[in-house]
Amino acid sequence: MHIEKNVCENIINTLLGMDKKSKDNYASRKDLEHLGIRKALQPVPVGEEFDFPAAPYAMVNENKKLFCQVLKGARFPDGCASDIRRNVLVKQKKITGLKSHDNHILLQQLLPLAVRNTPPKEVAIALVRVSRFFKKIYSPVISISDMEKLEGEIAETLCILETIFLPSFFDLMVHLMVHLPTQVRLWGPVKYSSMYPVERYNMKLKGFVRTKSHPEGSIIEGYVFDESLTYCSRYLQGCETRFNRKCRTDVPEPNVSTMPFFTNKGRFLAGKHVVTLDHKSWLQAHRYVLFNYDNIDPYLSKYDAYLSSIGHGTKLEISRTRHVKFHEWFKSHVAQLVANGEDISEEIRTLANGPFSAARKCNSYTIDGYNFHTKSYDEGRPTQSSGVALVSQILSPSCEDSENLMVTNKIYYGVITEILELNYNNKGSIVLFKCDWVDNRAQDKWVQVDYLGATCVNFKHLLKSDEPFILASQATQVYYVQDDLDKDWCFVRSFPHPRDLYDMFEAEDGAYDQHDAPSVPILDLDANVDLSVDVRNIPHSRTDIDGTLVRAIQQPKKKNGKRKR
Repeated sequence: MHIEKNVCENIINTLLGMDKKSKDNYASRKDLEHLGIRKALQPVPVGEEFDFPAAPYAMVNENKKLFCQVLKGARFPDGCASDIRRNVLVKQKKITGLKSHDNHILLQQLLPLAVRNTPPKEVAIALVRVSRFFKKIYSPVISISDMEKLEGEIAETLCILETIFLPSFFDLMVHLMVHLPTQVRLWGPVKYSSMYPVERYNMKLKGFVRTKSHPEGSIIEGYVFDESLTYCSRYLQGCETRFNRKCRTDVPEPNVSTMPFFTNKGRFLAGKHVVTLDHKSWLQAHRYVLFNYDNIDPYLSKYDAYLSSIGHGTKLEISRTRHVKFHEWFKSHVAQLVANGEDISEEIRTLANGPFSAARKCNSYTIDGYNFHTKSYDEGRPTQSSGVALVSQILSPSCEDSENLMVTNKIYYGVITEILELNYNNKGSIVLFKCDWVDNRAQDKWVQVDYLGATCVNFKHLLKSDEPFILASQATQVYYVQDDLDKDWCFVRSFPHPRDLYDMFEAEDGAYDQHDAPSVPILDLDANVDLSVDVRNIPHSRTDIDGTLVRAIQQPKKKNGKRKR
């Protein structure tokens, strides 16, 4: 944690040239003279001042402001990070007051976006390599082979950085990056040895201080008082304590039901009211629920066979007809089976009858540890929780034969416009998100991947689809950071895990098998692009921008003698 914090501070302070914090200063430039290296960056006397030639990472004031504007425009999902916008001073080109977790978020999430158009290409690639290194180190699932590969990659990354930054940049914390993969390989995931819980507890102990002249006694008194209340609260009934207080992401335990498909794993948070759906929205929602029901495949096969028997020959024709008329056939078919006395589950009968036209609507919904908001509810708020992504399996024509369809995976990016709960005859309910989706039909047109591997989307071009809905359980939360050079484009970012959610599993008789561990779905938005750098292409200094005039710093003389009283 502290290594990541110090590395992030070194990078940010040096790129922005922050006074008294940058690693590029008068002393570091004079060191180049004493060592006799990198003559292109050695200070040049100009009267009483020194001219510092522009280093490879140097940026003009416009680029520094653009760097800060990217950070200033970032809004994170609810509960994932603090609002760092208040720490970014665009006019002064400074970033101040960041805490350890703020540096963690900035280095892994925002730095690859901020350096995209500001420093030279080789410098941006080197910094993105550092960002991805820490992202892999903090991965919840550790592979021994990946860590062994990372040991070689970080050594190569540091060699690239040595050709860009001055020797003063490489303090002890930067050097310790080399040892992190080995420590992770021996100790396991970083989250089990992170200092964040210790730091939070230290902050709690500091809050116990009431008498600054005796801080230790205040801490002991506050600790004993807190422990006493904790002990007593175990025996209190009928009042709220820390043992029965609901977590911010807690949801009620689902009731044991014969219809598990209608079991909701989330709860409404704000803006609950009842609306009447128009026929188009009702049909779109009901159709999506049918096609995403786990046990619908036998009925789809029957309907496909029925369509083939009446003259629909190609798979494309069958797919289109199924999309339009399956819900009508499914309702009549289930009713006929029930009339014939066949044993049809209550879940199938309820699903076939369809939902009521009256549905519950809300502005905020929590599920699986994520708080989702509608786009209108997000406006004016410091957080952004309306972004969603969906990995969908679609049928597309084969390249060799347009008549045959093949199943491919495709990622859809959008924002939530409505949160609805469909009521199926008062026997069950399904929560759906209605979204505006970015048009991703043409490859690399409105959904692109830049040279650093960042995914960017254009919300000016939305997908005109007959399927705007998704199940709440299918949504993966993402957030968008606007590109300040082109306001129509936004970068897509995501957090791998929600807050206060732990995916646990049980093993019998203490036996553990890695294949029995729960699979955590993680949406990796960093494309596998080539981030190699040819150090021969990195210039010793930048000649396209002017250097910096700095006045020589006179070291204060030490005074001898006793201090005056």
